[in-house]
Amino acid sequence: MWREPSALDVSRWTTRRAEKLRMLPTRLVSVVVAATLLFVAEYLRDDDAFLAGALGALGAVVLVVGIVVCLSMVLLPSWQIRWAQQDASRRRQTQFVRFQVMEGRWHAQVRAHSENDRRRRESIQRWYPLRLRARASRVDVFGGTPDGWASLITTLGSSLLSGGSRILVLDFTEQQVAGGLAEFASLRRISVNEIDFPSTVGPSTLLAGLAGEEIVDLLADSVRGARQGGTATDHRSSTDLSLLRMVTELLGGAITFTRLVAGLRVLRRDPPEDGQLTADEVKALTKLIDSVGHGEQEKNELRFLIETLHLLAHEDAQAVRATVSESMRWPSKGLAVVTTTVRHSDRKELVERLIFHHLLHVMRTRTQDSGRDVVFVAGADHFGLRSLEAIARQARRVGVRLILLLEHLRGDVEHLMGTSDSATIVMRLGNAKEAAKASEFIGKDHKFVISQLTKQVGQTFTMGTSEGLGAQEGTSESRGTNTSTSRTQSENSGWHAGHGRSDAKGRSTSTTASRSRTWQSTGSRSAADSSSTGTTESRVYEFTIEPTEIQGLPATSYILVETGSGGRRVVAGDCNPGIVLLEQVATTPRQ
Repeated sequence: MWREPSALDVSRWTTRRAEKLRMLPTRLVSVVVAATLLFVAEYLRDDDAFLAGALGALGAVVLVVGIVVCLSMVLLPSWQIRWAQQDASRRRQTQFVRFQVMEGRWHAQVRAHSENDRRRRESIQRWYPLRLRARASRVDVFGGTPDGWASLITTLGSSLLSGGSRILVLDFTEQQVAGGLAEFASLRRISVNEIDFPSTVGPSTLLAGLAGEEIVDLLADSVRGARQGGTATDHRSSTDLSLLRMVTELLGGAITFTRLVAGLRVLRRDPPEDGQLTADEVKALTKLIDSVGHGEQEKNELRFLIETLHLLAHEDAQAVRATVSESMRWPSKGLAVVTTTVRHSDRKELVERLIFHHLLHVMRTRTQDSGRDVVFVAGADHFGLRSLEAIARQARRVGVRLILLLEHLRGDVEHLMGTSDSATIVMRLGNAKEAAKASEFIGKDHKFVISQLTKQVGQTFTMGTSEGLGAQEGTSESRGTNTSTSRTQSENSGWHAGHGRSDAKGRSTSTTASRSRTWQSTGSRSAADSSSTGTTESRVYEFTIEPTEIQGLPATSYILVETGSGGRRVVAGDCNPGIVLLEQVATTPRQ
């Protein structure tokens, strides 16, 4: 920044000029008097023409030169001021030019530094792919919104499909969370098979190709999950198995839910509708009526099975296609998406349980594969801990990566968090209790936080007076003596010479007395303001991520928690597919 030089100090020249101006009249008078005396002398010496002319010329020179010198003495300080100002102006201009040169260099350096910093920032990668350090066989996703799940499935699934993996998505959300991934696969010309229950296939297609005992196990597991409060050891499950096995063993041909319901009705002494069962099947089932218990409990179980399977039979009637798709067994390549659009809540839950346990059955019958297959289960909250652990165990056995998406963190699914060979992703959890559980799972850490802020403000005033009184007296005396002698001699023509002498002596004495008295009074006053601020930090052990932060996560943001050989890792990420279109996105994970 340019700062003007300090003002030129011309006080000494202005003082000198004022002094010369003050003495100018006296000096001019002296010059005029001297010139006048020379002119008078010229007049008195008019008998000597040469001397008179010289005196007149000298008087003129004295007058002219004296006036010039007097005026010069007055004007010289002004000239010196002007010369000094001109010199100061030249120096100022030289310094200003030098400043402009240096300022230009500085601006050039600033621009170069800014350009280098911009290039450096542009070269820094802001987004990195996130990869699991430990190859967990299962990833549990808790919380999130349909948009967040769709972004997660699209982002993760597109990477897996590009790597050659086969993906099966079970979408029980009715929100088309796999739509983005299916669109991506179509654009990349990857095989996509979309199956919807019951608009494209009916529930009975899941029974095709299964042996009688396999059908019994599949239906028993599905019914057990649909039964409120059912457990693995519930005696009602054994009753279900017995009744289902009894019917399936006697039914010939393809087994459908309509035929199963008709067979169970025969056991309840209700005649089947025409065409549902053959005469031989009805005859064989009729012989077993007496072997079925006639107690109230057996009747209730039989009624429950008929009503439950009738829901599935109703969905069979709504289906367009009755043949099972190969993708329901397992996708041979590309992507398979299974959705449910059943409007009736009980039917929908039962169809979803049937699809889920069918997948569990497929995994049980598979052998270990290359480990490139991935299964997404979106909306797996209502299957229960037992079923989720069972499918996770089978997926780990056959080398299938299982990704469970659960909307809530409550009930027995809490026990899934952090179990062996798994990673956990936490997305937005709006419920305060669920967010608190997630924060507790993510863990706590030591950190320093501000615990105290202090500010002090003060003012001080000081006032004082002082007085002094003094007196002084003094006396001085001086004495002096003087002596003088004078002589005179006179001689006159015609007279004798005369002589004279006189002597004089004198003495003087003076005495001086002085007295002085002084009085002094002084007053003083001062004021001062002071202020100080202080900050105190303390070490605390708190949540790494507060519950309120989990409640306020953006829809596509998440927190990954995994445990590997390097210890526990907590990483925040974002699964928005649009990030890949931004600048400064890395292609390899951060080291």
